[in-house]
Amino acid sequence: MNHELNPSARDDDAMLSAIELSPAGRARRSAMLADLLGAMQTLHRRRRAQRRIVTAASCACILVAAVLLAAPLLNSRSVAPENDLRVENIPGPAPLPAPELVNSVPHPPLIVRITTDPAILDRYRADPPRIVQRVGDEELLRTLAAIDRPAGLIRIGEEVRLTSPVTDDELR
Repeated sequence: MNHELNPSARDDDAMLSAIELSPAGRARRSAMLADLLGAMQTLHRRRRAQRRIVTAASCACILVAAVLLAAPLLNSRSVAPENDLRVENIPGPAPLPAPELVNSVPHPPLIVRITTDPAILDRYRADPPRIVQRVGDEELLRTLAAIDRPAGLIRIGEEVRLTSPVTDDELR
């Protein structure tokens, strides 16, 4: 063991040497050490290969980026030919002349008085259908039992509660 890196290793070695192992135990320990060394070598080999792949891919990306950046510089010409149709060589349209101000008579402002129509609410009122129906206690319990949601009623002062959940929202 490397005692410089791990000072407590000396204590572990002393404790291990004080323990007597049977020949089968020593053989198992040797087999475990061999398996561990093999696994560590495999791990280090994989990590080394991964580092090499990442390094090669990074170099390739840098090389491709350099080529892509340098390509326009290598293809540029010092003098543009007359039939060159690049955007910077095409003349633009002639500038527009400045608009002339015309002396015109301004229109008088248009003033409109807006009033509220009191009948508008009546014309656009939506009357929803009546879906609330008042029923007595006995009819409520019969209706719930008929739809397989039986419940009981509990009255506390002015408040009335059902003994079990009966609505779809409560049953979710």
